[in-house]
Amino acid sequence: MAIPTANSNTSTRPNDPLTRRGGIGRPGTFSPIIPQTSPAPRRASSFLELIMSAKAIYDNAPLGALIRFSDGRPRPPARFTRKLAAWERSNGVGRLIRKSPPFGTGRFAGPATITLHEGDIGGASVMLVIVHRTHGIDSALQFEVIDVPKPDSWRIVRPYGEAVELLHLADDRAAADAWLRQNRHPGARIELVDDLGDASAADGASGSPAQEAV
Repeated sequence: MAIPTANSNTSTRPNDPLTRRGGIGRPGTFSPIIPQTSPAPRRASSFLELIMSAKAIYDNAPLGALIRFSDGRPRPPARFTRKLAAWERSNGVGRLIRKSPPFGTGRFAGPATITLHEGDIGGASVMLVIVHRTHGIDSALQFEVIDVPKPDSWRIVRPYGEAVELLHLADDRAAADAWLRQNRHPGARIELVDDLGDASAADGASGSPAQEAV
């Protein structure tokens, strides 16, 4: 993922770049995150489709959850291109890939944030832009969790400052291992998702995260 990003900032989904196997959209096209309409029931889904604040997402939603955000306004007709572009900046769907703690440097300070992966813009053989949007927990937008990673799936994550960033979701350990062999990231590790949507280190017996050599 060491490529430019645009910031504001389960089962396999063919249009979800975090779960597909190396798929890239048509040249110059945007591949958005597309939600499933009927997520499988599980204990972590107790808050599915509840209207929540950004802080509630930060406190409760697991990495890999599919999040819808909205300012409550109806979508403008497509002919109003400027209004539609403004609406799309405050309304959309993305996968939760990062929850960053508050920061402060000298006179500058900021709230905790959540970062959503909204989709990719791909070329013929290379990913041109990964679209991320970051929201502070003081955001006035409305949020809802519309899906969470299924139990016994696997997350590949890496350190990101004081946070952890989701790189990929895989249905099983073999698929996670294969993805990590093909996509080297310093410090990346594989985590098993439990039935609460939380993750445990893959090498639970040793108490240390499973880490792929890079």
